[in-house]
Amino acid sequence: MKPLPNGWHQVSIQTFHKYYTLITSKWGDEIDLEVNLLACLRECSIADIEAMRMEDIKNDLISTAWLKEMPSGEIPVKFKCNGNTYKAAIIMEDQTAGQFMNFSQILNSVKPDEYIFHMQDLIGAMCTRYESGLFVEGGKVKWGRYRYDGYAKNAEELLEHLPMSKAYPFYLFFCEVIKRLSAPTQIFLIKELKKQIRSEKWARVKGRLKGLMSIGGGSR
Repeated sequence: MKPLPNGWHQVSIQTFHKYYTLITSKWGDEIDLEVNLLACLRECSIADIEAMRMEDIKNDLISTAWLKEMPSGEIPVKFKCNGNTYKAAIIMEDQTAGQFMNFSQILNSVKPDEYIFHMQDLIGAMCTRYESGLFVEGGKVKWGRYRYDGYAKNAEELLEHLPMSKAYPFYLFFCEVIKRLSAPTQIFLIKELKKQIRSEKWARVKGRLKGLMSIGGGSR
């Protein structure tokens, strides 16, 4: 049986989802809820909690008073999770087209009252992960880079390891963004992004064709 967390900084998104499900469910007996909450926070079985002395259970419940207040604070633009470094693109202009489209797809695929269960996906779509190594980008040599390769891998790691002290400020931010970003606006922006992507691809193709034609002309 794990030690009882003493703050949101010791609670993962995954554990919070279980906790949120418990406190939003209907319970006939308050003691049943309290036993389930302690089992959730200690990541153990109901039987383990039921085997505890009532005095110890009472003390555990008193020490979880911090649960009454959700974490607050600024969004960490850069943060570490499970040994990896992430960087968040807070404003849309800093996001790649793929990030914005993934973010919108997540929002459109679930109901608003289920957003809280997808905060790891939304954060995963907003963040790029740091990769160490030697890379050549834009004609420049870089040691290390931040890369976005879809949100699924990010979300899996964030779900298990990102503490709610860092995750919840992101969720509050998403709630504000979602209010401003209506469905028609999302559809319009996605269409514009797709046009831009097609335009950029066509520009690259034309550039290659021009280069091939110049090579062909020079060989005659």
